[in-house]
Amino acid sequence: MSIVQRLVSFVRTACENRAVPSVARLYRPNENIPDRRDKKFGVLMLSDGSCGFFYAGFDDTKTALRTMDLKAFEGVDTIALIGQCLSDEPLQRALGFGALNAVSQHLWRSAGTKLDQATDPVGHLDGFKFLADTSTAASDPDVSAKAIDRAAGQALRQEIEIRIA
Repeated sequence: MSIVQRLVSFVRTACENRAVPSVARLYRPNENIPDRRDKKFGVLMLSDGSCGFFYAGFDDTKTALRTMDLKAFEGVDTIALIGQCLSDEPLQRALGFGALNAVSQHLWRSAGTKLDQATDPVGHLDGFKFLADTSTAASDPDVSAKAIDRAAGQALRQEIEIRIA
């Protein structure tokens, strides 16, 4: 089972006994922003205001988004959309990750967590630097991926269980 399959399964399980908001809106990447990386990211917003970013830079994803009727996503079942993370189709996969990210934000909010909007969340990934110091992890990317999967899965599971309980 891949990391993505495990993540989808875990989030679906975490949401089994709760009402998850449906999709309220889909935002395309803004192509009119010169020299900015965020023009490659779209946003999927849930009816409670939770948002999930998704990368739209693979294959013809941005072109497909430009031609889509964005209103068609209003009211879509978010949990069903998460399953699209497992698709081989880049657009469907991107939208699935947007839904997954939005549901993650929804779960954190439901647990009473205040989102830190003052710092860059990517900067907090330094906790995985220990993998680079381990000769096995550095020389075997599969071992490294498994270690990240285990560490991230355990940390996420513990945090969500504590907050939801």
